[in-house]
Amino acid sequence: MDIVVMVVMGIAIAVVLFVGSVIYLYFFRLWFRTHIAQCSVPLMTILKMFFRGGNPQVVISAYIVAHKAGAGLSLEELETQYKNKVDVKAVVQALIDADKNGEGTTFEALCQQDLQSI
Repeated sequence: MDIVVMVVMGIAIAVVLFVGSVIYLYFFRLWFRTHIAQCSVPLMTILKMFFRGGNPQVVISAYIVAHKAGAGLSLEELETQYKNKVDVKAVVQALIDADKNGEGTTFEALCQQDLQSI
């Protein structure tokens, strides 16, 4: 009886460690990308974003592009618009292109255009 309990406990610990490692590496990779891009986002913020129903990969990618372009968008703005079904990557790119072309538009206006095109 004791050997069965030990085997079950060993398997349970191995599964927890494996799942924990996979989850940690997924979030750590995103955190590391933000760190390398010099727009550090706390690891806890990325975890919270995931558990609130956002897609951290999409939002973080858009945030890095916006940060490098100097768009001045916050992570919260991007996450909110992502949850509203806005294609944040496309909107951030459109905002950067509009800024390069000297067009006076805002992130919110581009989000509204994206929502209307759906």
